[in-house]
Amino acid sequence: MSTRPAINDPKFDDLERIGSFEGAALRSERVRIICMMVVLVVLGVHGVLRVFDPVFGTTTVGWILVCVTSTYLVIEAAMLAHVQRLILADRAIKRSVLMGLAVVECLMPTLVLLLVYRMVEINPRVVLVSPGFSIYLMLMLLAVLRLEPMLSVVVGATACVGYGYTVVTVLSGSGKFIDDGIPPVIFPTQLLVLVLGAASCVYVTHRVRRYVVLAVREAEARRQRERLERDLQMAHQIQQRLLPDEMPRVPGYEIAAFNRPADQTGGDYYDWQSLADNRLMFSVADVTGHGIGPALITAACQAYVRVMAMESASVERVLERVNELLVKDLSDGRFVTLALLEYDFAQHAGRLLSAGHGPTFLITGGDGRMKSIAAQGLPLGIAAGVPMDQPIAIALEVGDVIAMFSDGFFEWVGPEGKQFGLSRLSAVITEHRHASAQQIIEAMDQAITQFAAGLSQPDDMTALLIKRVG
Repeated sequence: MSTRPAINDPKFDDLERIGSFEGAALRSERVRIICMMVVLVVLGVHGVLRVFDPVFGTTTVGWILVCVTSTYLVIEAAMLAHVQRLILADRAIKRSVLMGLAVVECLMPTLVLLLVYRMVEINPRVVLVSPGFSIYLMLMLLAVLRLEPMLSVVVGATACVGYGYTVVTVLSGSGKFIDDGIPPVIFPTQLLVLVLGAASCVYVTHRVRRYVVLAVREAEARRQRERLERDLQMAHQIQQRLLPDEMPRVPGYEIAAFNRPADQTGGDYYDWQSLADNRLMFSVADVTGHGIGPALITAACQAYVRVMAMESASVERVLERVNELLVKDLSDGRFVTLALLEYDFAQHAGRLLSAGHGPTFLITGGDGRMKSIAAQGLPLGIAAGVPMDQPIAIALEVGDVIAMFSDGFFEWVGPEGKQFGLSRLSAVITEHRHASAQQIIEAMDQAITQFAAGLSQPDDMTALLIKRVG
């Protein structure tokens, strides 16, 4: 029977969709607008309390807060709806819109301060040190969520200019100096705080933007890796399904096969087909390299052999036609080694022809003598019109074993830098020649695995054994 990995449908957990940087910026902008609306609601509630309960302050100030916050709430609500539509449509927001909104928002505290200065009968200098000053800093902090350093610059500059203009307006129109206990140095100090706050926000925005960009790139790389792994897993399943589900059962014979690629996809395969007159054709092939490219070539080569074998039972003709097709398909540097064995189980004899694939071992069951059959021709896909040598006649007596395998079975390098080699491989087969064909393959695999001492498999491994048992 054939030995190959069991195939299960893989389950992949979807990576949380972060999207592009533009998508991340839109979602961050949505969060910023929601935070802004919360701030406006708090200010509006404070204004309502001022209107209906003078204990909280001047009624006129309350009306100013209610009117200004209500106006800005409408603007922010409209902007939130626009951002939500852009997220659903997977589109980016225009930078000019963000710039305009940033300027409009930063004018709010300036507008409140100037309205209070003009409409409320209080000491004008008190207006400059009122809690409204903190709104500038809050707007700068929220500007970080825009993930755009230039927008933070705009917000900071607008805040500094707005507060500076308010200071100049109030101090120039307040008449003579009022002894209210407010030191004059407090006003330039607050302006300096705004400048430093703006600079800090620009720096933080730059750092946050860099982090988000890196996070988006990493998420995209992870999605691509998972997509590639899914594709490779699917290719592995398809390639494994192309291998025979089971080997033929012939009275008096044991037939076993083995295939283990070095990667998820490989460049080796084995196959068999029924011919007329109780004959079978066995094939073992090895494409240069391993991975997706060789796997595709392997599938094409296997299909060519199957079709050609249906048209002609001659191993020479099959290899000639397959070579012609592969020469047209393969790029420079690619080639395929292929061994075909046409075997008549009624006559206990067959014909072996190898295009660059070898050697093939023939072990006699009685005395354990081993005959190494070298390749009879060039690999396929190198040049068209290359004549094939005559096939080698094969006759199996009871106990004899014929072993066809790829170079992955003897070129595996161990910890000491030496290959497993053909001599060790032939010794394993000879030693276990009295075991079943399946057990011989298992002994080959176990011996190589022990020799490798934990080193990763460097090349695809494929083997096909036929043993006459009676």
